[in-house]
Amino acid sequence: GGGTGSGDELPVAEAGTPPVYRVVVRPRDPLQSALYYPPVVDPRPADLKEDSGDPRFYTSRASRLLTVGRVDEAAADLAKALALEPKNSDAFALQSMIAVTQNEKGKARDLAGKAVEADPKSATARIALSYAQQAHFDLKGALGSLEEAVKLAPGNALAWARLAELRQSFGYLDKSLDAAKKAAALNPDLSR
Repeated sequence: GGGTGSGDELPVAEAGTPPVYRVVVRPRDPLQSALYYPPVVDPRPADLKEDSGDPRFYTSRASRLLTVGRVDEAAADLAKALALEPKNSDAFALQSMIAVTQNEKGKARDLAGKAVEADPKSATARIALSYAQQAHFDLKGALGSLEEAVKLAPGNALAWARLAELRQSFGYLDKSLDAAKKAAALNPDLSR
């Protein structure tokens, strides 16, 4: 079989059937696609259209693109969001997550700081900051950022799930379970 650049045809055999050729998709950048970008933006998308001129369309789409490792497209959407709103907290938070995942710790902390500065009441910014702090081994700071996140947005399931994770790392098992239950009650469909 021949490849087209995005995939190759390879023989695949299943029990009791002769081999058949199927297209195997290979991402353009396997390393980027294999990285896990933790979610920080509420996964429920805003009901917006691309031509609305609302930066939330781009931050929401960028967040979804990151969940499948399409970092270049996500970065382009974040640039569009910041062109529309130069101090968009969610865009900075998502850029921070890209930096955390790509082990650019200083950049991640700077971007998370910009996210908090742009919107001090944003739980999303505090979640991103917690990841940047954790990357710098500041677990107490990360825990504090998450405690602040759930105070700012008690209905944010992602913040509660992340808080559960950090509490567990400190051995606060009862408190961790409480936070996890809160996250599950707020959004039962949240895989985190």
